Amino acid sequence: MKKYLPWIIAIAVLGAIVGYFAYQYAPSTIEKKQSDFSFKAIDKITKFRLSNEKGQSIVVSKNEKREWLLNNKYPASDEALSLLFTALQRMNTLGPVAVKGTENAIRDMLQRHFKIEIYTGGEKAEKVFYVGGPTLDNKGTFMLMENDGTPAPVPYITNIPGINAYLTARFDLDTLRWRSRWVFPYNVSQIERVDVLYPQDSAKSFSIKHIDKDSFCLISFNGNIANQPKQSYIQQYLGFFSSISIEAFKNSEPRKDSILRQKPFAIVKVQTADHKTQEAIVYNAPINDATRVLFDEYSRPQKYDVEYYFIEYNNKEDFAIVQYYVWGKILRSYQNFFIKPASKN
Repeated sequence: MKKYLPWIIAIAVLGAIVGYFAYQYAPSTIEKKQSDFSFKAIDKITKFRLSNEKGQSIVVSKNEKREWLLNNKYPASDEALSLLFTALQRMNTLGPVAVKGTENAIRDMLQRHFKIEIYTGGEKAEKVFYVGGPTLDNKGTFMLMENDGTPAPVPYITNIPGINAYLTARFDLDTLRWRSRWVFPYNVSQIERVDVLYPQDSAKSFSIKHIDKDSFCLISFNGNIANQPKQSYIQQYLGFFSSISIEAFKNSEPRKDSILRQKPFAIVKVQTADHKTQEAIVYNAPINDATRVLFDEYSRPQKYDVEYYFIEYNNKEDFAIVQYYVWGKILRSYQNFFIKPASKN
Protein backbone atom coordinates (compact mmCIF):
# COMPACT_ATOMS: atom_id res chain seq x y z
CA MET A 1 0.00 0.00 0.00
CA LYS A 2 2.86 2.35 0.83
CA LYS A 3 4.32 2.10 -2.66
CA TYR A 4 1.03 3.43 -4.12
CA LEU A 5 0.76 6.34 -1.66
CA PRO A 6 2.67 8.90 -3.81
CA TRP A 7 0.39 8.06 -6.74
CA ILE A 8 -2.71 8.45 -4.61
CA ILE A 9 -1.51 11.86 -3.36
CA ALA A 10 -0.63 12.99 -6.89
CA ILE A 11 -4.04 11.94 -8.21
CA ALA A 12 -5.79 13.71 -5.32
CA VAL A 13 -3.85 16.95 -5.93
CA LEU A 14 -4.52 16.76 -9.66
CA GLY A 15 -8.20 16.19 -8.97
CA ALA A 16 -8.30 19.20 -6.66
CA ILE A 17 -6.66 21.40 -9.30
CA VAL A 18 -9.05 20.23 -11.99
CA GLY A 19 -11.97 20.78 -9.63
CA TYR A 20 -10.78 24.28 -8.78
CA PHE A 21 -10.50 25.36 -12.39
CA ALA A 22 -13.78 23.67 -13.26
CA TYR A 23 -15.44 25.68 -10.50
CA GLN A 24 -13.69 28.95 -11.32
CA TYR A 25 -14.53 28.81 -14.98
CA ALA A 26 -17.93 27.18 -14.77
CA PRO A 27 -20.60 29.31 -16.49
CA SER A 28 -22.45 29.98 -13.22
CA THR A 29 -19.27 31.11 -11.42
CA ILE A 30 -18.17 33.38 -14.25
CA GLU A 31 -21.64 34.90 -14.44
CA LYS A 32 -21.65 35.59 -10.70
CA LYS A 33 -18.28 37.35 -10.90
CA GLN A 34 -19.61 39.52 -13.69
CA SER A 35 -23.01 40.28 -12.18
CA ASP A 36 -22.53 40.59 -8.40
CA PHE A 37 -22.09 44.34 -7.94
CA SER A 38 -23.12 44.46 -4.29
CA PHE A 39 -20.62 44.70 -1.44
CA LYS A 40 -22.14 43.64 1.86
CA ALA A 41 -19.12 44.03 4.18
CA ILE A 42 -19.15 47.83 4.36
CA ASP A 43 -17.25 47.82 7.65
CA LYS A 44 -14.26 46.23 5.88
CA ILE A 45 -13.91 49.06 3.35
CA THR A 46 -10.86 51.22 4.05
CA LYS A 47 -10.85 53.26 0.85
CA PHE A 48 -12.66 53.74 -2.43
CA ARG A 49 -11.82 55.64 -5.57
CA LEU A 50 -14.38 57.20 -7.88
CA SER A 51 -13.38 58.26 -11.38
CA ASN A 52 -14.94 59.05 -14.74
CA GLU A 53 -14.16 58.74 -18.42
CA LYS A 54 -12.39 62.14 -18.38
CA GLY A 55 -9.72 60.90 -16.00
CA GLN A 56 -11.05 62.91 -13.06
CA SER A 57 -11.07 61.11 -9.72
CA ILE A 58 -11.52 61.43 -5.97
CA VAL A 59 -10.43 59.16 -3.14
CA VAL A 60 -12.40 58.71 0.08
CA SER A 61 -10.48 56.88 2.81
CA LYS A 62 -10.44 56.19 6.55
CA ASN A 63 -7.74 57.79 8.67
CA GLU A 64 -6.18 56.35 11.83
CA LYS A 65 -9.20 57.59 13.81
CA ARG A 66 -11.52 55.75 11.41
CA GLU A 67 -12.84 59.08 10.12
CA TRP A 68 -13.71 59.28 6.43
CA LEU A 69 -11.72 61.93 4.54
CA LEU A 70 -12.05 63.22 1.00
CA ASN A 71 -8.66 63.27 -0.75
CA ASN A 72 -6.93 63.03 2.67
CA LYS A 73 -7.99 66.61 3.44
CA TYR A 74 -11.67 67.28 4.02
CA PRO A 75 -14.13 65.40 6.26
CA ALA A 76 -16.43 63.37 4.03
CA SER A 77 -20.19 63.87 3.89
CA ASP A 78 -22.19 61.48 6.07
CA GLU A 79 -25.10 61.73 3.65
CA ALA A 80 -23.03 60.91 0.56
CA LEU A 81 -21.38 57.97 2.33
CA SER A 82 -24.74 56.65 3.49
CA LEU A 83 -26.23 56.80 -0.01
CA LEU A 84 -23.26 55.00 -1.56
CA PHE A 85 -22.98 52.34 1.15
CA THR A 86 -26.72 51.68 1.06
CA ALA A 87 -26.46 51.10 -2.68
CA LEU A 88 -23.49 48.77 -2.29
CA GLN A 89 -25.22 46.71 0.39
CA ARG A 90 -28.69 46.51 -1.12
CA MET A 91 -28.02 46.45 -4.86
CA ASN A 92 -29.78 43.72 -6.77
CA THR A 93 -28.95 42.50 -10.27
CA LEU A 94 -32.06 42.26 -12.43
CA GLY A 95 -30.32 40.53 -15.34
CA PRO A 96 -27.98 41.03 -18.28
CA VAL A 97 -28.60 43.50 -21.07
CA ALA A 98 -30.31 41.87 -24.06
CA VAL A 99 -27.81 40.39 -26.52
CA LYS A 100 -28.84 42.82 -29.26
CA GLY A 101 -28.13 45.80 -27.03
CA THR A 102 -24.91 44.57 -25.43
CA GLU A 103 -22.46 46.17 -27.85
CA ASN A 104 -24.12 49.58 -27.73
CA ALA A 105 -24.49 49.43 -23.94
CA ILE A 106 -20.80 48.67 -23.41
CA ARG A 107 -19.71 51.36 -25.86
CA ASP A 108 -21.94 53.98 -24.22
CA MET A 109 -20.81 52.98 -20.74
CA LEU A 110 -17.09 53.15 -21.52
CA GLN A 111 -17.59 56.54 -23.18
CA ARG A 112 -19.53 57.97 -20.24
CA HIS A 113 -19.44 56.46 -16.79
CA PHE A 114 -18.42 56.56 -13.17
CA LYS A 115 -16.04 53.88 -11.99
CA ILE A 116 -15.65 52.67 -8.42
CA GLU A 117 -12.67 50.77 -6.99
CA ILE A 118 -13.24 49.34 -3.51
CA TYR A 119 -10.32 48.54 -1.20
CA THR A 120 -10.29 46.62 2.06
CA GLY A 121 -6.73 47.32 3.14
CA GLY A 122 -4.61 45.81 0.39
CA GLU A 123 -2.95 47.39 -2.63
CA LYS A 124 -5.32 45.65 -5.02
CA ALA A 125 -8.96 46.67 -5.26
CA GLU A 126 -11.40 44.09 -3.90
CA LYS A 127 -14.05 45.02 -6.46
CA VAL A 128 -14.11 47.32 -9.50
CA PHE A 129 -17.06 48.17 -11.71
CA TYR A 130 -18.45 50.83 -14.03
CA VAL A 131 -21.72 52.66 -13.42
CA GLY A 132 -23.58 53.85 -16.48
CA GLY A 133 -26.83 55.69 -17.02
CA PRO A 134 -30.44 54.76 -16.30
CA THR A 135 -32.73 52.43 -18.16
CA LEU A 136 -35.54 53.94 -20.21
CA ASP A 137 -37.97 53.76 -17.30
CA ASN A 138 -35.40 55.32 -14.89
CA LYS A 139 -35.89 52.40 -12.50
CA GLY A 140 -32.68 50.51 -13.32
CA THR A 141 -29.00 51.35 -13.78
CA PHE A 142 -26.53 49.88 -16.29
CA MET A 143 -23.36 48.47 -14.70
CA LEU A 144 -20.32 46.62 -16.01
CA MET A 145 -17.84 44.62 -13.94
CA GLU A 146 -14.08 44.81 -14.35
CA ASN A 147 -11.95 41.74 -13.55
CA ASP A 148 -8.15 41.97 -13.45
CA GLY A 149 -8.20 45.24 -15.35
CA THR A 150 -10.46 44.00 -18.13
CA PRO A 151 -14.13 45.04 -18.56
CA ALA A 152 -16.52 42.08 -18.57
CA PRO A 153 -18.16 41.20 -21.91
CA VAL A 154 -21.70 41.56 -20.59
CA PRO A 155 -23.30 44.61 -18.84
CA TYR A 156 -26.13 44.16 -16.36
CA ILE A 157 -29.11 46.12 -15.08
CA THR A 158 -29.24 46.78 -11.34
CA ASN A 159 -31.58 48.39 -8.84
CA ILE A 160 -32.31 48.67 -5.13
CA PRO A 161 -35.49 46.72 -4.32
CA GLY A 162 -38.24 49.08 -3.21
CA ILE A 163 -36.57 52.20 -4.62
CA ASN A 164 -37.80 53.26 -8.04
CA ALA A 165 -34.81 55.37 -9.01
CA TYR A 166 -31.54 54.86 -10.82
CA LEU A 167 -28.28 54.78 -8.86
CA THR A 168 -25.82 56.74 -11.01
CA ALA A 169 -25.89 59.90 -8.87
CA ARG A 170 -24.70 57.97 -5.81
CA PHE A 171 -21.37 57.33 -7.57
CA ASP A 172 -20.90 60.93 -8.75
CA LEU A 173 -17.47 62.38 -7.94
CA ASP A 174 -18.54 66.00 -7.42
CA THR A 175 -16.16 67.07 -4.64
CA LEU A 176 -18.63 69.47 -3.04
CA ARG A 177 -21.22 66.70 -2.74
CA TRP A 178 -18.66 64.51 -1.00
CA ARG A 179 -17.54 67.16 1.49
CA SER A 180 -19.09 67.31 4.96
CA ARG A 181 -21.33 70.32 5.63
CA TRP A 182 -20.72 70.35 9.37
CA VAL A 183 -18.75 73.45 10.37
CA PHE A 184 -18.01 72.74 14.05
CA PRO A 185 -18.15 68.92 14.39
CA TYR A 186 -17.20 68.95 18.06
CA ASN A 187 -19.10 67.83 21.12
CA VAL A 188 -18.95 69.73 24.41
CA SER A 189 -16.13 67.60 25.83
CA GLN A 190 -13.91 68.51 22.86
CA ILE A 191 -14.36 72.28 23.12
CA GLU A 192 -11.64 74.28 24.85
CA ARG A 193 -12.73 77.81 23.95
CA VAL A 194 -15.37 79.66 21.95
CA ASP A 195 -15.16 83.31 20.86
CA VAL A 196 -18.17 85.08 19.35
CA LEU A 197 -17.37 88.60 18.22
CA TYR A 198 -19.75 91.21 16.83
CA PRO A 199 -17.70 93.89 15.01
CA GLN A 200 -20.75 96.15 14.69
CA ASP A 201 -21.75 95.88 18.37
CA SER A 202 -18.86 94.78 20.60
CA ALA A 203 -21.00 94.79 23.79
CA LYS A 204 -22.72 91.65 22.53
CA SER A 205 -19.41 89.81 22.12
CA PHE A 206 -18.29 87.10 24.52
CA SER A 207 -15.96 84.15 25.05
CA ILE A 208 -16.44 80.82 26.77
CA LYS A 209 -13.41 79.08 28.21
CA HIS A 210 -12.99 75.57 29.57
CA ILE A 211 -11.60 75.90 33.13
CA ASP A 212 -12.15 72.49 34.72
CA LYS A 213 -13.77 69.14 34.02
CA ASP A 214 -17.32 69.82 32.79
CA SER A 215 -16.93 73.46 33.77
CA PHE A 216 -16.75 76.59 31.62
CA CYS A 217 -16.40 80.30 32.25
CA LEU A 218 -18.29 83.06 30.40
CA ILE A 219 -16.19 86.15 29.63
CA SER A 220 -17.64 89.48 28.47
CA PHE A 221 -16.16 91.56 25.64
CA ASN A 222 -14.16 93.62 28.16
CA GLY A 223 -12.87 90.62 30.12
CA ASN A 224 -15.43 90.63 32.93
CA ILE A 225 -15.89 87.22 34.61
CA ALA A 226 -17.55 88.45 37.81
CA ASN A 227 -21.05 87.52 36.69
CA GLN A 228 -21.59 83.91 35.70
CA PRO A 229 -24.79 82.31 34.38
CA LYS A 230 -25.89 78.82 35.31
CA GLN A 231 -23.41 76.24 34.11
CA SER A 232 -26.27 74.35 32.46
CA TYR A 233 -26.97 77.40 30.26
CA ILE A 234 -23.38 77.41 28.97
CA GLN A 235 -23.33 73.65 28.44
CA GLN A 236 -26.59 73.72 26.53
CA TYR A 237 -25.27 76.50 24.31
CA LEU A 238 -22.04 74.61 23.57
CA GLY A 239 -24.11 71.56 22.69
CA PHE A 240 -25.52 73.40 19.69
CA PHE A 241 -22.17 73.60 17.89
CA SER A 242 -22.11 69.96 16.78
CA SER A 243 -25.32 70.55 14.79
CA ILE A 244 -24.18 73.69 12.95
CA SER A 245 -23.97 73.15 9.20
CA ILE A 246 -24.02 75.02 5.92
CA GLU A 247 -26.90 74.82 3.45
CA ALA A 248 -24.68 74.89 0.36
CA PHE A 249 -21.18 75.76 -0.80
CA LYS A 250 -21.14 79.03 -2.74
CA ASN A 251 -17.50 79.33 -3.78
CA SER A 252 -18.56 80.54 -7.23
CA GLU A 253 -21.17 83.00 -5.93
CA PRO A 254 -21.13 86.09 -8.24
CA ARG A 255 -21.74 88.42 -5.28
CA LYS A 256 -18.94 86.94 -3.19
CA ASP A 257 -16.44 89.80 -3.55
CA SER A 258 -18.98 92.49 -2.72
CA ILE A 259 -20.24 90.54 0.29
CA LEU A 260 -16.71 90.07 1.63
CA ARG A 261 -16.14 93.83 1.44
CA GLN A 262 -18.87 94.33 4.07
CA LYS A 263 -18.07 94.56 7.74
CA PRO A 264 -18.79 91.09 9.14
CA PHE A 265 -21.93 90.58 11.16
CA ALA A 266 -20.12 88.13 13.46
CA ILE A 267 -16.95 86.08 13.82
CA VAL A 268 -17.25 82.67 15.49
CA LYS A 269 -14.09 80.84 16.51
CA VAL A 270 -13.87 77.43 18.19
CA GLN A 271 -10.70 75.89 19.62
CA THR A 272 -10.61 72.24 20.66
CA ALA A 273 -8.66 70.42 23.32
CA ASP A 274 -6.49 68.79 20.64
CA HIS A 275 -5.57 72.20 19.20
CA LYS A 276 -7.88 72.26 16.20
CA THR A 277 -9.30 75.66 15.29
CA GLN A 278 -12.25 76.55 13.08
CA GLU A 279 -13.28 80.13 12.40
CA ALA A 280 -16.40 81.21 10.55
CA ILE A 281 -16.82 84.82 9.47
CA VAL A 282 -20.53 85.59 9.16
CA TYR A 283 -21.90 88.18 6.70
CA ASN A 284 -25.39 89.53 6.18
CA ALA A 285 -27.02 88.19 3.03
CA PRO A 286 -28.16 90.84 0.51
CA ILE A 287 -31.79 91.02 -0.57
CA ASN A 288 -32.37 89.12 -3.81
CA ASP A 289 -35.20 87.79 -5.97
CA ALA A 290 -35.59 84.74 -3.74
CA THR A 291 -35.87 86.74 -0.51
CA ARG A 292 -39.20 86.02 1.19
CA VAL A 293 -39.22 88.56 4.04
CA LEU A 294 -38.96 92.01 2.49
CA PHE A 295 -40.42 94.13 5.31
CA ASP A 296 -40.10 94.20 9.08
CA GLU A 297 -42.98 94.25 11.57
CA TYR A 298 -43.31 98.00 11.07
CA SER A 299 -43.58 97.67 7.26
CA ARG A 300 -40.10 99.08 6.75
CA PRO A 301 -37.96 97.52 3.96
CA GLN A 302 -35.45 95.01 5.24
CA LYS A 303 -31.79 95.87 4.67
CA TYR A 304 -30.79 92.20 4.46
CA ASP A 305 -32.29 88.77 4.02
CA VAL A 306 -33.20 87.83 7.59
CA GLU A 307 -33.43 84.10 6.82
CA TYR A 308 -29.88 83.60 5.58
CA TYR A 309 -26.25 84.52 6.15
CA PHE A 310 -23.11 83.93 4.13
CA ILE A 311 -20.02 82.59 5.85
CA GLU A 312 -16.34 82.32 4.99
CA TYR A 313 -14.52 79.47 6.73
CA ASN A 314 -11.87 76.72 6.47
CA ASN A 315 -9.07 79.31 6.59
CA LYS A 316 -11.07 81.38 4.10
CA GLU A 317 -10.95 78.60 1.50
CA ASP A 318 -14.72 78.20 1.44
CA PHE A 319 -17.73 80.46 1.02
CA ALA A 320 -21.18 79.12 1.87
CA ILE A 321 -24.77 80.09 2.56
CA VAL A 322 -26.32 79.19 5.92
CA GLN A 323 -29.76 79.44 7.46
CA TYR A 324 -30.58 81.80 10.33
CA TYR A 325 -32.78 79.01 11.72
CA VAL A 326 -29.63 76.92 12.23
CA TRP A 327 -27.02 79.55 13.03
CA GLY A 328 -29.27 81.63 15.26
CA LYS A 329 -28.67 79.01 17.96
CA ILE A 330 -25.02 80.07 18.35
CA LEU A 331 -25.27 83.73 17.28
CA ARG A 332 -26.27 84.79 20.77
CA SER A 333 -25.19 87.84 22.73
CA TYR A 334 -23.46 88.00 26.11
CA GLN A 335 -26.69 89.24 27.69
CA ASN A 336 -28.66 86.18 26.49
CA PHE A 337 -26.92 83.93 28.99
CA PHE A 338 -28.53 85.79 31.89
CA ILE A 339 -32.07 85.66 30.55
CA LYS A 340 -32.79 82.04 29.75
CA PRO A 341 -31.04 79.08 28.17
CA ALA A 342 -30.85 79.02 24.37
CA SER A 343 -33.88 77.19 23.01
CA LYS A 344 -33.50 73.97 21.05
CA ASN A 345 -36.47 74.90 18.89
